[in-house]
Order: sequence, then structure tokens, then C-alpha cells
Amino acid sequence: MTSSAGSHILTREIGQARATQKEIRGGKSPERGQLVVQTMIEERIERIEERLRESGNIPEASRAELLKLLTALRDEVGTLARSHEEDARSIARFVDASAHEVTRAEKKPKLIEAALNGLTGSVEAVEASHPKLAEVVNQIAVVLSNMGL
Repeated sequence: MTSSAGSHILTREIGQARATQKEIRGGKSPERGQLVVQTMIEERIERIEERLRESGNIPEASRAELLKLLTALRDEVGTLARSHEEDARSIARFVDASAHEVTRAEKKPKLIEAALNGLTGSVEAVEASHPKLAEVVNQIAVVLSNMGL
């Protein structure tokens, strides 16, 4: 293979990789990708809120507190998603997993602990730059932990 043919193949592969990245990010611009990520996170939080409202396994006071904290989380994670997409996704996923585990009819303490450890760990990387987010996530973890006991 000649060097120009190899160069052409490499250029084509790089172009395909970039196109794939754009598809994964949800569009042709970083802004659109961020919007897609924010929408996905908001939808996840809405599903968590719905699960909390429908669950018969949650004391009313805890339900009200968690719904209030999820409203604060939505605002904070939306801000985070603009600068730290992956961290924002992780936080939303661990909130979802934690809420799932504590709302189960049959509690599994090891799964609750693993989900809550993931939740608190997911915010550590952005704690210095987003202290309010860290505070909200830690409050959610405390409420969910108390429910899991």
C-alpha cells in the first residue's frame, strides 16, 4: 500500500470516528450534545420522582423530603452537565439505583449500601467546584440510607 493510500484510509477512519462521536453526543455541535445529556438526566430524575410518588414503601415525610431534594438536584445537575457530562450522568444513575434499592418491597442491605456508596462517590470529583450539588447529593444519600435501615 502506498503512503497516500494509507493516508487516505486513515483520514477516512478519523472522519468516521468523528461522525460516530457526534452521533453519540446527539448532534453536530457540543451544545446540542449537552442539551441531549441534560434532557436524558431530567427524564431520569422525572422517573425517580414518579417511582417515589407511586411507592407504598416510603414514609410520607421521607417522600416529601426526597421530592424536594430531587428538585434541587435537577437544577444542580443541569449546571454540572454543561461542564462535566459524564459526572452528571453518573450522579443521576446512582440516584436512580439508590432510589430503586430503597423502594423495593424486599430490601437487600448489600445492594442498598453499594448504591449509596456509588452515589456519594459519584459526587466526590466535582465537590470542590459544585459544593451545593455535593450537599444535595449527600442529603439524598442520608435520607435514602435512613429508609434502607
